[in-house]
Amino acid sequence: MVGALLSKENTLLLPLVLLVAAGRDGARAALAACAPHLAFASLLVLGFLATRAMFGYGQYTGGDAYALSLAPGFLLANFSTYAAWSVSLLDPIRDRNAVVRPEAQWLGIALIAMVIALAFWSGRRDRMPFILGIAWFAAFLMPVLPLTHHTYLYYLYLPWAGAAWALVAAARALGGRTPRPLMAATAAALMAGFIGVEARGVRLRESAVVAGLPADKTVRESMLLRNAISDLRKAQLAPGTRVGFVNPFPREHHAIAGEGAMDLATAATTRSYIPLEGAMRGGRSLQLFVPGLAYAGFAVLPPRGWEDVELFLFDNDGSLEPLGRGASAHTRLGQLMIDLQRPIEAEVLLRRAVLLGDESAETEYLLMIAIGSQGRMTEGYHAAREFLARWPQSPHAGIIRSQILPGDTVVPAIGR
Repeated sequence: MVGALLSKENTLLLPLVLLVAAGRDGARAALAACAPHLAFASLLVLGFLATRAMFGYGQYTGGDAYALSLAPGFLLANFSTYAAWSVSLLDPIRDRNAVVRPEAQWLGIALIAMVIALAFWSGRRDRMPFILGIAWFAAFLMPVLPLTHHTYLYYLYLPWAGAAWALVAAARALGGRTPRPLMAATAAALMAGFIGVEARGVRLRESAVVAGLPADKTVRESMLLRNAISDLRKAQLAPGTRVGFVNPFPREHHAIAGEGAMDLATAATTRSYIPLEGAMRGGRSLQLFVPGLAYAGFAVLPPRGWEDVELFLFDNDGSLEPLGRGASAHTRLGQLMIDLQRPIEAEVLLRRAVLLGDESAETEYLLMIAIGSQGRMTEGYHAAREFLARWPQSPHAGIIRSQILPGDTVVPAIGR
């Protein structure tokens, strides 16, 4: 009971399944048999609610990520989506669009009607297994139906066990008068066909790509972690090092389970999903594969407080390029911002590098370029003259004299 209830939220109604299973002996006997389970499950749920603020799982109590809807129309549409995924055998990636599908409501209604009819039509021998299978399917699916932003195929893994029992009971009830050899041959043919369809689906899932990444979640996260962990190990960082991941390139927001990109207005108000960040699991993947490293997180550009963080530039496939830490990392990112023609961000990064102790000619030259690229010409010329005064023999000095300050009488005479 502890293992089930702590493993996944859709096991919340497990005691109800036990009640149905014990129901063949009557309601009173069933309650007596399951009272310890019901009491223990209730205590565990109360303990969960009482300690949610202490142990960091308060996300289940509110906020947009775990928003709930008990509207009958939404619950029916969400159930119908799971029902459609359960019968879409020819679709190798059923949750390519992991969202509620209102157009599937007719299928949900038809499935409910069929279940009710079979429950009444099946004989005494098959009714209890059928009802228990349906109860299992419903009990383990109901807790996740109100989740407005979490419609995922893996929520069906546990309910499908009950659906399998119900399917067998229904087939036995429908074929009760069919000769056993014919039933066995039919079952074998159906099983062979099912295995063939699923084998094809596995091959297609292994190679399917969405937005440049594997569409299958397991394949995708395996590739991302393999590349990232390999590059982290190559860096040979000391135990206790904080690591952070940045990527300043302008990105469209792509829902990895869906199709296409969001419009700019929507993307501006949306926390973009970064596949590698999801695979990192808040640093838990690092604890498993590269123990000793401390996880700082992901950012477009390093925020304040990351001065001691070992920075890595991450790519879409999870590969990492080491940037170093402190002043040198900020200077490298400043150079990247200039290459991307984003001089405002470049100036911020380069000035922070100077504050962190970088007084090199390269950083001062890049800062001059960042200032001039923003149209602040007077300030840029002043920075160019200061550069020539400090580093007259620098390789950049000749470029400044010939291209930026040609014929400028204020330019220091050294090196003319």
